[in-house]
Amino acid sequence: MNPFYRFDTDAFRAIHVGLHRDWLDPIMVAITDSGRGEVKFTILFVLCFFSKFRPYALMALVAGVGSGLFGQLIKTLVERDRPSNFSWAQPITSYIEVLSGQTAPAASNSFPSGHAVSSFAIAVALAWAVRKSVHAWFGWVIVGWATLVAFSRVYVGVHFLSDVIGGAAIGTAFGTVCYMIWRRRGWIRELPHPEH
Repeated sequence: MNPFYRFDTDAFRAIHVGLHRDWLDPIMVAITDSGRGEVKFTILFVLCFFSKFRPYALMALVAGVGSGLFGQLIKTLVERDRPSNFSWAQPITSYIEVLSGQTAPAASNSFPSGHAVSSFAIAVALAWAVRKSVHAWFGWVIVGWATLVAFSRVYVGVHFLSDVIGGAAIGTAFGTVCYMIWRRRGWIRELPHPEH
């Protein structure tokens, strides 16, 4: 077995099986659902209606959608089976999947994690935008949320660790580029510095 694949499989087992706790399941499912496109993009779309948040919400929306489309393109090229195919894996269905009548997660197209890609793109773009302001704490909170979303994808049994790390890297790059474009074009303003 390829050493990298062995490490990825062992890491998946350690998180998905080793860390599994019944009381933690609903928490992880709620976190993983918060990273779904229909949740993130709906929130950002609604924020676009408020002039105070519009430039930042649009930047985050472009970062999230753009990175998500790029991630889907990579998935079609890589065609990596999900770890939920292991006989010992027990993927946990999300609340949104239950409400929409969906079945177990797809058996293929594992790399990269779409949740991780778009969540990190949104989080990093916004974190850059607030990093030197009185709202810098928000940057840490939203990057923490993206990290939890990525981790939850391994916990619920639908992605390898490398899927979410790769997704986080792609999302970080997209979020950074979107922030740089928005700043250079003057589409977002400098937020108040803590000492002002």
